[in-house]
Amino acid sequence: MSDLSLLAAHLLADFPLQSDRMAAEKLDDWGVRLDHVAVHAVTTALAVALTKGVDRRLPLFVAAVVTTHYGIDTRRWAGPKDGFEAYPLAVDQTLHVVALATLSAAVYGE
Repeated sequence: MSDLSLLAAHLLADFPLQSDRMAAEKLDDWGVRLDHVAVHAVTTALAVALTKGVDRRLPLFVAAVVTTHYGIDTRRWAGPKDGFEAYPLAVDQTLHVVALATLSAAVYGE
């Protein structure tokens, strides 16, 4: 599986496919956060199915991605540091990418 396909699926779900409502309310509303991670489930499943195929590991992988994404998006990351306004976004995206890489290695050995 291409890690680039996972990254593309993540970025697609986290930016163009995330509605303004999701972005604004996902930290405070668990239902909105579930809607957001459902989008991630679909994009992740498609990326894996298209690059790796469908096998018994796919549901496990998607469930792990959804769980970690939900957990990461539950947290309120620190505010901007030393004028670095994008710090919270940078921390959030770094955690998501590390989670994807770790889960890919654990489930698919890649």
